[in-house]
Amino acid sequence: MLAGCGDGGVASTPAPPSVNASLANLVASESFTNDAATHSASFNLGNATTISGSSASSTLTIAYDQATKTYTLSTQGRSQSFSPADITSNGNGLGVFKTSTSPYKDILSLNAATFGWSNGPQYVGLGFWQRNAVSGSTQTTSFDIFTYGLDTPASGLPHNGQATLETFAFGLTTTPGYEPASFSGKGQVDIDFQKGIFSTSTYVTETSLVSGATATGGSNELTGSGTLSASDGILTGLVDYSGAHANTPGILKGRLYGASGQEVGATFTGNGADGSVVSGALVGYAPTGTSLTPANLSQTHLVSDQLYYTLADTLYATHGYSITAYFTSNGVDHQQLTQHTSGGIDVPANYILPYVQYAKGDEISGGPSNFTTYQKTVNGQTVTTELYNSGSSNRAYPLKPYSPYILRSNPPHSHTHTTIGGMCMA
Repeated sequence: MLAGCGDGGVASTPAPPSVNASLANLVASESFTNDAATHSASFNLGNATTISGSSASSTLTIAYDQATKTYTLSTQGRSQSFSPADITSNGNGLGVFKTSTSPYKDILSLNAATFGWSNGPQYVGLGFWQRNAVSGSTQTTSFDIFTYGLDTPASGLPHNGQATLETFAFGLTTTPGYEPASFSGKGQVDIDFQKGIFSTSTYVTETSLVSGATATGGSNELTGSGTLSASDGILTGLVDYSGAHANTPGILKGRLYGASGQEVGATFTGNGADGSVVSGALVGYAPTGTSLTPANLSQTHLVSDQLYYTLADTLYATHGYSITAYFTSNGVDHQQLTQHTSGGIDVPANYILPYVQYAKGDEISGGPSNFTTYQKTVNGQTVTTELYNSGSSNRAYPLKPYSPYILRSNPPHSHTHTTIGGMCMA
């Protein structure tokens, strides 16, 4: 580019970029979009246990100054700046800043591509700001956890398809009388952009903050689900956290990040009836080389084969000179049925009818209009199954659109009535 200057032209120096395209290369000052939660707690330093705690969503600002490479955080009347001189560790995706201004000690941890998280998210980061003050044998702590970054513009919001992303979750859990613990783990989040719904699940490991003891296993889990706004990419939902000393329900707030909504960031808070408190955050992204099995979010849009645990009732009748009929309630909790994305279903056996694997080609016409009817001969026995068609458009029968009913029979002698609840997915 040439610009006129006096009698001649000189090559102008290109202006530096004024917009950050990713967290991996910050080139401009910015006050980042974020979602935050504040966990307030007090601890007995004598026996390393929690005295009390509470958690709630909060409004936070995180501003980055490109000239000084300084982050300034503000929330609820508190503010603190963290400069490069405050960095105590930097690399492998995590930057840790520490400052001390009596009576407070402040620690800021940022988990983001800014600090070399090369196979992590590029547009969303996870951070927490911890402020500690000690008086005698009591420590008071404010723990502000947040996700932040480059959120998705309205023009880039996806409205079709489904995404399955790997998640990294981190947080703090406190329960009166027990040692406080951090937790972390990897899981996944599934988002149906057309229906505007999501679900997430992460198995976590708790680490006690003083003793270093760990707790892990199937009972330590974060689960949640909710809705996605089509207009602004905002996620809202409910979560449940189960830990060593906590069973805590809560709420989740987050949003899509990246130019086309390819990443997710969210925070969650919970306060249990037993005094347990949880505050945390998760980021969702698609790491290179990772393959995840998509989860089904509704029965009208299966993206992978779905196993159900079902309940069944059986009516068996014999016909002859005299008619005898009896009704048996099986009361079986663990009867399994599988629905395939190919259009087929696997129906479990009972003491009258055999196990049947139907393919899409086993569909027949002539059944009820609101059901899909399958028929197949197994070991000389003709078996018919009618599957109620899920969806809000199917209203001819007083059945819930997300609870299909199965009727399978060997006319005219018997039939089994199986209910599949939408919340009974395995």
